Amino acid sequence: MSRNPVVVLLLAVCLSVLVPVSAPSPSTVASADTLFPAGQWSTPHFYDLETGPSAWRPTLVVDSDGVPHGVFIDTSWAESTPILWYLTGSNSTWLSGSITGTEDVGSFSIAIDANDDLHMCAAVPGEVRYFVNYEADSSYSVIESVSADSCKVIVDVDGVVHALYLDAESSLMKHARLIGGEWAIESIDEVAMMDSVTLGSDGTVHGCYYSDESPLVYFTNSSGDWEFETVDSECAVQWWSSTVAILSDGTPVLSYGDVFNENVKVGYRVGGEWAVSVVASDAGYPSMAVDTYDNLVLCYVSQSSVFVVTYDAGGFMWLAVNSFNQIGSPTAVTTDADGYVHVLYRYSFTLSDPDSSASTDSLVYATNSLDVPRGPNSVTISAERGGLKLSWDADNGDYATGVTGYRVYRGESEGAQSYLGYVDSSELTYLDESAEPGTDYYYKITAFNEAGESLFESAAAVDTVGWSWDAGMSSSDYGLIVASAVIVVLVALLVYQKTRRGPQVHDPRVSDGQRPKGT
Repeated sequence: MSRNPVVVLLLAVCLSVLVPVSAPSPSTVASADTLFPAGQWSTPHFYDLETGPSAWRPTLVVDSDGVPHGVFIDTSWAESTPILWYLTGSNSTWLSGSITGTEDVGSFSIAIDANDDLHMCAAVPGEVRYFVNYEADSSYSVIESVSADSCKVIVDVDGVVHALYLDAESSLMKHARLIGGEWAIESIDEVAMMDSVTLGSDGTVHGCYYSDESPLVYFTNSSGDWEFETVDSECAVQWWSSTVAILSDGTPVLSYGDVFNENVKVGYRVGGEWAVSVVASDAGYPSMAVDTYDNLVLCYVSQSSVFVVTYDAGGFMWLAVNSFNQIGSPTAVTTDADGYVHVLYRYSFTLSDPDSSASTDSLVYATNSLDVPRGPNSVTISAERGGLKLSWDADNGDYATGVTGYRVYRGESEGAQSYLGYVDSSELTYLDESAEPGTDYYYKITAFNEAGESLFESAAAVDTVGWSWDAGMSSSDYGLIVASAVIVVLVALLVYQKTRRGPQVHDPRVSDGQRPKGT
């Protein structure tokens, strides 16, 4: 059988256009790094203080099982002498009680060791006291019989307990170590207020204090002798607001509230010099921790909200990850062995809803350690016929916990993203058909399951100036249109060829499919 070459060619073209072809991408934008390895923040748990103590200066540690342990000062000055209270538990199960031996407390600090033993030092008039496992036993020993304006306790990797405190009588900062059941005490320096202390992985002491000569000073014994460095000479440090943290490479980092400039700052040492960056303006009462991934986590109060932020490991670019939209006071933040974040702060507000179960004075605990999936990684953006195509990596490592699907958020500025759409867990792409060329877009993608939704962990931005695509038709739409046109042309050609031969006359000599000889 002979084939019309024109027909064959048209059929080939028809088949080829029926196969969708993606348009080449003019540009690709990589995503920001994942912030936390955890998931959704919990609804803050309210510990009712309406009929209980009035909490101030909360502190927080977390044991190896992820259980939070907090201590705060009951500052009901008009009714009783200030005393410490402990608080432990999670969700709806909380235990609390006052700690005997901390009456008229002025300063305190808590720590937890590798065996989950709780340690605390408390400065009361005339004594600096040391407690172990104070939730069950409030007995204590005396570190030194002096009045102290500030005291801190830390435990090193060998289990040695260190206490640092400011002797109010001599204005000397002192360092005490518990060795063989006895406290060995040394004087460090004359200071105005010692505020924060931590330990490096090698057991060396790192801390900060304020002095009359320099508003913020960093000190350490990492060289074997006590050394002192000015961090910020143009600030007025907010009391009880500074924190020292040590990164895995030994770099010291300080966070503090600057009352003079009304902002929250972070100081970090680079090449032997201290650099200072402003994290938030009109903010205060910060606290800071380092998680197991060497990420700095900072909590602070700003404009009637409590914020939790972290930074990109490539540099000190702070990124907000959660705000509770509640009025707070001094905050406490810590991380656990899995990298989850735990926050404790006082919440004061005026009730607008008479049916609200929350009191006007509450202690709030919040965490992101819920059983929800981690967000996707490596978001990229490319142009497709039909819109902008978002693609991502579903590899969530150890934190993959039954992803149900992914939600896509879009905005024309960072922080202003709103819900756009979703795909199920089998899809790792999303086509934004409503995107318009020449517009800046900021996308965020979350993973979700029955337990909740992940943080905005994966983000990408794109400037589409100079890009072009037909937002009304995708590549498959184009294929169907072209295929339909080819079919119409093919049918018309066949009809034309048939009519061109003229009318067909029946030959009676033709029967049973045979023609007479000679025709």
